[in-house]
Amino acid sequence: TPSYTKAQANGNSIMVDSWFSGGGASSNRMAVMKSDDDGLANVVNASAMLINTAPWAGIPLTTQDGFYSGTTAPGSVTFVGLTTELDVFGSVNCVGNSFTTSNGSVAVLGGISGVDTTNKVLVGQFTTDGDFCFFLNIQIGDGAGGVQNYVWDAPGAGEITIPSLTYCSTVSVKTPPEKKDPSVNIYPNPANDFVKIDITSYDKTKNNSYKVMNVLGETVLQSAITSNQATIDIEQLQSGMYFVEFNLDGMKITKKVIKK
Repeated sequence: TPSYTKAQANGNSIMVDSWFSGGGASSNRMAVMKSDDDGLANVVNASAMLINTAPWAGIPLTTQDGFYSGTTAPGSVTFVGLTTELDVFGSVNCVGNSFTTSNGSVAVLGGISGVDTTNKVLVGQFTTDGDFCFFLNIQIGDGAGGVQNYVWDAPGAGEITIPSLTYCSTVSVKTPPEKKDPSVNIYPNPANDFVKIDITSYDKTKNNSYKVMNVLGETVLQSAITSNQATIDIEQLQSGMYFVEFNLDGMKITKKVIKK
């Protein structure tokens, strides 16, 4: 369980990272589905880091945040038989992109139960910008000193298979609105001394650039691109046909230009 209190969670990047939970969303609040939250009085005063009001994000954290103030206390997570498997959750540098163990466990040895009769317990929060898959085996205490074993596949003696213990998304878990590919308009064409370029839908934070090549494939001009509009000075070029190759958002777009 994250060691942060509900108040400390505001503005803390750890709360949007990946972590295992003993049923808690913070050190003193149980985790529930946002739709099952217990009201506005308990909403985190979310910083910009924790605010997402896009339609595909579901209920905004500023409305309901999944921190439940019920009487059930979060459990304490114990890692049993795990060493380097946890490196994928490193606080500074993550190693790999998956967590796998065949002889270890993430356990709440003191026991934990959900906040209502559905008895839902948060296993963990896993943040990704790609596909998300899991394959789980779970051991649950029966309250009488025994255990029940549930597996996602290939059950052994006394084990029960549950299909919901395995899942793999076919698209990113949280797919943002579709981003249009960049496009370029270049004019006038033909031109004598300069051409103007208009670019739509490109990421200014990336290393965007263009280069002008002659018919032999030789680069005669090149420059970085820092805005959606620019001017290319071709006055010193000889008359003829040239190709302007743009590198925008990792996509290459080539336009033909005629110098008079």
